[in-house]
Amino acid sequence: HRPTCTEQGYTTHTCTRCDDTYTDTEVAPLGHKPGAAADCIKDQTCTVCGVVLTEKLGHDYKTEVTAPTCTEQGYTTHTCTRCDDTYTDTEVAPLGHKPGDEATCTTAQTCKVCGEELVAALGHKPGAAADCIKDQTCTVCGVVLTEKLGHDYKTVVTAPTCTEQGYTTHTCTRCDDTYTDTEVAPLGHKPGDEATCTTAQTCKVCGEELVAALGHKPGASADCVNDQICTVCGVVLTEKLGHDYKAEVTAPTCTEQGYTTHTCTRCDDTYTDTEVAPLGHKPGDEATCTTAQTCKVCGEELVAALGHKPGAAADCIKDQTCTVCGVVLTEKLGHDYKATVTAPTCTEQGYTTHTCSRCDDTYTDTEVAPLGHKPGDEATCTTAQTCKVCGEEMTAAQGHIPGEWIIDQKPAAGVEGSMHKECTICQAVVDEAIIEALPVETEAETETETEPETELNTELGTELATEPEAEPETELDTELETELETELVTEPETKTETVAESETKGKDPGATVTDGALETSPPASTEKAPATSGCFGSINGTFLLLLLMLVVLPMMAKRSKES
Repeated sequence: HRPTCTEQGYTTHTCTRCDDTYTDTEVAPLGHKPGAAADCIKDQTCTVCGVVLTEKLGHDYKTEVTAPTCTEQGYTTHTCTRCDDTYTDTEVAPLGHKPGDEATCTTAQTCKVCGEELVAALGHKPGAAADCIKDQTCTVCGVVLTEKLGHDYKTVVTAPTCTEQGYTTHTCTRCDDTYTDTEVAPLGHKPGDEATCTTAQTCKVCGEELVAALGHKPGASADCVNDQICTVCGVVLTEKLGHDYKAEVTAPTCTEQGYTTHTCTRCDDTYTDTEVAPLGHKPGDEATCTTAQTCKVCGEELVAALGHKPGAAADCIKDQTCTVCGVVLTEKLGHDYKATVTAPTCTEQGYTTHTCSRCDDTYTDTEVAPLGHKPGDEATCTTAQTCKVCGEEMTAAQGHIPGEWIIDQKPAAGVEGSMHKECTICQAVVDEAIIEALPVETEAETETETEPETELNTELGTELATEPEAEPETELDTELETELETELVTEPETKTETVAESETKGKDPGATVTDGALETSPPASTEKAPATSGCFGSINGTFLLLLLMLVVLPMMAKRSKES
């Protein structure tokens, strides 16, 4: 049974023959896994079992009253603090504006309650433009609109052309006071395309006309129904004119009627219309920047000229114009280039950048070839060869070349040894390794080997001491004793295997491998081990068993027969 959110899991074991049963392997309940948090309209449930963990919260409305204004109605807004659900009620009608002081040149008429603009500021009526010595004032209120400017010298660089030298002109933008300096010799012309009927041949550098446009050769003059064309290129010089009625208005006066006469300027066709009764004074066209509004009848001035409204300030390529009538107020300034020198590098050429100080227009010249790299120290195992100037890599590092293993510490019983490899070029250590420690013989192993020997020696010694006189030895007995003595005084050989030459270069010549482990043993003695005292010296278990079979058992059998 698997665990659920609230119930523990367990394993039920049931006998298939008698239905005996027990349970074990209990697993703690998993606990609920909460879903999305409860909100105003939804419960929070467990994503596994679906049980409701937190019930939906319901809306918690907060009330905000918006008071009525002069133009907008008031109302009350109810907003839930948890989910932003909202509704409005309790609407109140707008209050209406309460006008303040009349509008002037600089201030608008506003509502005393809400401050909303009811009548826009009338704006100043500028008098004569300010110059170097005079202020510009409003003709209505007399306030200074622009203070007298003083001299404002602007520098204009006149580049040399094919025929004219270059120079720098310093001119006051307001009163035309001027002087020149920084003269540069003429460059000479570079002719462009040949002249045609409409285009002159010009210099590619300065654009000066070298050969004037040839001009069209006009055909018959255009009239009301026919175009005039060039007899060379066929372009239409003057489109057919159609009737060109010109209206001549005979204006009414205060006592005389007026009328309009329409006459074709080419064929003299004419007619009259638009009779107008005497009008008395009637305003003419609206006042403009430079012209006043006058009476259409008698010409009397009714509204003075308004004056120009300057647009965006003049820059290198654009004039400043009046935003109303388009007249040029300040001519374009021309470029003011400043030079910045970029020095050449090992791989990049140098050049001079000329940038206009006013509009960031730019061009480059005076290119200088790259300097090329200057090699630094030769590359080594770990460092590359780089340029002394810019540091760029010219030859990559060569890398280490490992040599043979060198023994640093020989292994001993229970102590690891160590060895390393060096680079054959720079002698840096490039690899290190551990040599496995030699095995250690414990006291328990020594006692286990010697206890049986001691007990057997004691038993055999007792048997030999109490043994009755033996019968004369037979020839077979003599041969067996001789063979046993030979076996006892001859040490068993230990099989060893030398470490592969490639793995033991520089190691102790006495190092050996026994059962796969590296050992170091003292040099073998050239003398035989001394014979043991008595028949049962230090011999291993194999020779004890052999001795038991060859000597002890026959002796015991012989005693048995005698008894």
